[in-house]
Amino acid sequence: PFDVHFGLAEQLREMRADVLDAVYAKHPERFVRKAPEPPKLPEAAWINKPDQPRPDEQTIPTQG
Repeated sequence: PFDVHFGLAEQLREMRADVLDAVYAKHPERFVRKAPEPPKLPEAAWINKPDQPRPDEQTIPTQG
């Protein structure tokens, strides 16, 4: 959460990718299917995701 909040998540992901590349270069036999890569960053993360209003429950703004 700290890294995401302060905009460091992408930098941290790149650092992890560098480490995984180095490990793969030393021991490719450990990775049978493909070279490892860090997981993609999620677009959003919630502790308690707000409910999505259903179309029949949406409110209509009023004037005044």
